[in-house]
Amino acid sequence: MRLLAGLLLPFLAVPAGAASRDSDDLPVVARLVSVEPKQADCGIQFVGTTATYLVIEGPAALSGKQIKVVVPCIEMPRKMYGPEAGDLDAFVPGQTHHLIVTKQKARLDAPEKLPDDPNGFYLEAASLEPL
Repeated sequence: MRLLAGLLLPFLAVPAGAASRDSDDLPVVARLVSVEPKQADCGIQFVGTTATYLVIEGPAALSGKQIKVVVPCIEMPRKMYGPEAGDLDAFVPGQTHHLIVTKQKARLDAPEKLPDDPNGFYLEAASLEPL
């Protein structure tokens, strides 16, 4: 599995010179409530897993609400995606994470779209520390 992830790394990495985030990106601090089981095909395909977070800090419209976040290849440490993806090694329920989420489609083979949920997002970056 790690070999396949290593083969994918050049396609996943964000250029080191990328200095700014997209205007649709939302920074939030949220507690991980639950996470679906990881998908078996990750490493062969770009597969997303849905994590449920309770927003502690962020835009007023999201504060105190649960959001669904599609996490690409959840078993891969975020550093494997590049310097702007954060440094979270594992998604452990109960932990508080600093996230950058977006409505823009991530590079995923599955799912092809967000769940039918107005509070659904794709993960851009995750860390235990401020991003």
